[in-house]
Amino acid sequence: MGYCNRCFDSRDNYEQSSNNDSNNNNNNNNNNNIVVPPIYINNGHDKPDHKDKDKENKFKDFVYFAANPQDSTFNEVLISNNTANPTVVSQLTVTNIKAGEKVWLNGLFHIDNDQNNFITADVRIYVNSINPGQEVYRALIEIDEENQDDYSQPIPVQDVKYFSSYTSSVTYILVVSITGPVNNDVFLKRPITFTATVIR
Repeated sequence: MGYCNRCFDSRDNYEQSSNNDSNNNNNNNNNNNIVVPPIYINNGHDKPDHKDKDKENKFKDFVYFAANPQDSTFNEVLISNNTANPTVVSQLTVTNIKAGEKVWLNGLFHIDNDQNNFITADVRIYVNSINPGQEVYRALIEIDEENQDDYSQPIPVQDVKYFSSYTSSVTYILVVSITGPVNNDVFLKRPITFTATVIR
């Protein structure tokens, strides 16, 4: 597991080619081959040229946490049934975010429900602290009971945050708690991934 900050830059070209055969009314063949450099997010331009480069969004920084199944430092964790004191899945700190930039959050973790009844996973992301008013994301996900679709169920998380002013540092805390009849048999499982991508 670990954290990583990286800056991305690229001068790859965006290419689009198409071949339309309009001579055959019964068999129109349209061959569209589009090559998009992975670090660019097109901002409404079909074919950006050099003068449009500054108008495009680019990946600026990337921070991640990962716990894979082979990571011996992480064991399965009993998930809290107290929404005021949830289980922390992961947290990331992003620094030096300028006005107009976005932070794209992506996460994936797994839950194993060993109970004989379904439960609801309450998944949230907090900013800087786990306190009322600091929640910026929430999803409720139902997990089936034991021997159903309960083992190592994937829990996806995705959100985008826009910054209207400069922010020197922000910490995103991914948490989970459970609701429903609980007898301490619901666990947080690997693999776990939580990433933050700054887009300028």
